[in-house]
Parts: sequence; C-alpha cells; structure tokens
Amino acid sequence: MKPRDIASSIVFGGLTLALELAGLGHILHFPPLSYLIFDPCEVLVVAAYFIFGFTSAALATLVLVLGLSINMDPFSQMIMASTGIPAFGPLMKGLAILSTLAGMWAVSRKVNPSGSIAGVAAYMASPMAVRALAMTPPNYLFIKYIVVRLPLPQETISWFLESMSYILVMTAVFNVLHVLLTVGLALVLYKAVKPALRGHLQG
Repeated sequence: MKPRDIASSIVFGGLTLALELAGLGHILHFPPLSYLIFDPCEVLVVAAYFIFGFTSAALATLVLVLGLSINMDPFSQMIMASTGIPAFGPLMKGLAILSTLAGMWAVSRKVNPSGSIAGVAAYMASPMAVRALAMTPPNYLFIKYIVVRLPLPQETISWFLESMSYILVMTAVFNVLHVLLTVGLALVLYKAVKPALRGHLQG
C-alpha cells in the first residue's frame, strides 16, 4: 500500500465512523426483525474497496471497528456487563463488512462489475452468499449463549430461543439485501467519482 492509500483509507474509515456516531447508520429498519438496521454508512467502506482495493477497505473497516469499540452502543455495553464479551456490536459489524469485501475480492478476478447486467448480478452473488454464510454461526451463538444471559424479559428470551430458525433465515435475508444496497450504491458512487480520481489511481 502506498502512503497516500493508507491515509485515504483512514480518512474513509474515519468519515464512516463520524457518520455512524452522528446516527446516520440507524435510520432504516428491517421490518421482519426490527432490531436489524440497514446501515448506509458502509457504502463508504465498500467505495474504498473499489477505489483502493481490498487491503485499504479492510484498513478502513479496522478504523471503524476501533472507533465504535471506544464509543460502544448501549446494547454492546449491556452485553459486556452481562457476559464480559467486549465490543460485541462493533465486532459483528466488522465481520459483516469484511465478509462482504471478501466475497467481492473472491469474484473480482472472474467477473467485471462494470460490464453487463448479468455480470453485475454475478458479481453481487458472491458477497451476498459469503456475508449470509459468515454471519449465521455468530448469530446462532448470540441467541444460544448471549441472549439467555441478558437482563431481558423471560418472554423475550423464550421468543429468541423458540424462533431461532426464523431469526437465522430472516437475518440471512437481511444480509443479502444489505449487500445489494451497500455494494450497489458504492458502485454507483465509484462510477460517479472515477473520472476525478483517474489521476490519483494512475499515479
């Protein structure tokens, strides 16, 4: 990585963190499971992937996760107080983003996302599958071993345990739709700014 790419990655990660802390990542809920929220702020990290590559986007993700770990959301604080597991929310977000990036990287040598509609669809399929599969085991463990230790009403805990299959399926659907939203918007953003970045990318 060139020093300017490292600096740019940190800027992308820092800007994403600023938008998260401003509350712009918590505005669009997933109706079947209202506690799941589409996060448009992730678009910037995926845009960093298109502009600088996987390593830079992973660095931006690291900056985001570290920042959110320092400024933990109330739910993550409750999990840490009840189970001793630190920064659960930030770590889950980091895993979700990295799995998306990994899926994009895995298919990038075979499919051109700037090509036909079929090519774009094929390009999207890989990160959708990787993210959905990667997030299923930790979500299972969350329900099985963390929810039962949280200070929640017994009715809520029982619902999570009894509805585990439904929750895991709906969460996978959420992750597939999240990739469609995030990667799609990032690709549009990248195409819009690519002419202005041509000199930087070639330099």
